[in-house]
Amino acid sequence: MGKPPAFQFYVGDWLRDPQLRQASFATRGIWIDMLAYMWTAPDPGRLSGTVKGLARMIGCTIPEMETFISEAQGCKFAEVEIVPTQQNVTCNANVTKCNGAGNANVTVTNRRMFRDAKDRENIRLRVQKHRQKKPCNGIVTGDVTLPSSSSSSSSKIFLSDSDEIRLSELLFQLMVENNPGAKKPNFQTWAKDIDKMLRIDKRTPEEIDMVIRWSQKDGFWFKNILSTSKLRKQFDQMWLKIQKEPNTKRGKTPEDILNGTWDGSRGS
Repeated sequence: MGKPPAFQFYVGDWLRDPQLRQASFATRGIWIDMLAYMWTAPDPGRLSGTVKGLARMIGCTIPEMETFISEAQGCKFAEVEIVPTQQNVTCNANVTKCNGAGNANVTVTNRRMFRDAKDRENIRLRVQKHRQKKPCNGIVTGDVTLPSSSSSSSSKIFLSDSDEIRLSELLFQLMVENNPGAKKPNFQTWAKDIDKMLRIDKRTPEEIDMVIRWSQKDGFWFKNILSTSKLRKQFDQMWLKIQKEPNTKRGKTPEDILNGTWDGSRGS
């Protein structure tokens, strides 16, 4: 399965991270662009290049990139490694002004994105190894009974970048924002209900994503939708409730409710 077109952006972390908030406005602007490039990088979560090269990629000046690296080191919202490219280039460990006119090699790492990418790769390798270990029964003569779709689904292992796992993790993430003490579930178990919603109920990932976000903002449903099985069971009721929102009655689509025209406040 290919890389998803988007990565999870934790708005609460972005707005409340005290290390990031100490950085300048320009540095935070460079950082959000850098996160997007990190997502598409061959080694997700990590970017390497000269100061000059990174500045050219982001579209900022070399001094602005040097300031970004200095603040990233000082505020510690990212891991930064600087390696001079010439013997006569010297860099202060805490200040990125190098006597090499932007030629020092720099590696910037987003810890969460890099870790998640490694986790996805490890799961992919485990799944591949598991499949290779399945015994081969040789030539089969006679009638063969194929497993039903339900039995094959029950034994399916979902990759960490699949829609099933992504949507399960999204629900739990929003639950934690409402209740920091929420118990972490078995995401493989939760993913099975998302799989049924996609495969049997014919829901789209976008519809499920939208209802999850809405449910955790609604004053009633956020206390009741605490698992993907509950999400599936109550999906139709919540979908109808979304359609009846005041903004929807004025001609807005359910997507509009979550993308700016809905104020995000919980209902009574």
